[in-house]
Amino acid sequence: MKPGMTARRIACFAMGLLGAASARAATQVLVVAGLGGETQYEERFTQWSQTMAGAAITATGNKDTVVRLAGEAATREAITRELARITRELAAGDQFMLMLVGHGSFDGNEYRLNLPGPDITGSELLALLEKMPAGVPQLVVNGTSSSGAVAEKWTRANRVIITATRSGGERNATRFAGYWAEAMTAPSPRRKPMTTPRARWPMRSRPMPRCSPSTPSSRAANPVDLWSRGWAPRRCSPVIRS
Repeated sequence: MKPGMTARRIACFAMGLLGAASARAATQVLVVAGLGGETQYEERFTQWSQTMAGAAITATGNKDTVVRLAGEAATREAITRELARITRELAAGDQFMLMLVGHGSFDGNEYRLNLPGPDITGSELLALLEKMPAGVPQLVVNGTSSSGAVAEKWTRANRVIITATRSGGERNATRFAGYWAEAMTAPSPRRKPMTTPRARWPMRSRPMPRCSPSTPSSRAANPVDLWSRGWAPRRCSPVIRS
């Protein structure tokens, strides 16, 4: 499978969700771009996060519900403040989407997103996500290195987690966030209708496979597609290495 293909498939469904939700309720979106450390990464993270935020505004039709934090503005305090505000504003029927871009790290116990000033930990982000209303569907796209460390910990019945790596030990910078940003602005591919009961994924009776380039059935098991039908799979890890 070509690089970025899995991200493109998943993002297409995510954009469909954003557009569909805007017709009946609000979709709150937060895009965070952490420190790049080097000029090339700073430029990439800025561009990718701008593309994601712009695509989200286009899909929802409401710039007031899409917030982007990048550069010196992407501090732990700012992220905490925005997630607290979003939590207060979320209502029944709303949806929430969090996209993380940048360098992540994992010391064997705790995941961290590299930010100006103190880093924010995976435990801190999880605590903020847990305060959101239980009935609000959440889509969290962690496109950072070492992001696989939070896949299991962050998963909930109403929360789909997509990570760029399978484990916290994969420390090299990833390109998944770039593929995701590109996919968010790409037109949705045609989808073949499922004409037989056998073609439908029996979510309630079979385990959820990982959505990765090595999984032939990744389209059928697409978590965003299933989420749009009211199911909440455990997780999806595209694992697209740079």
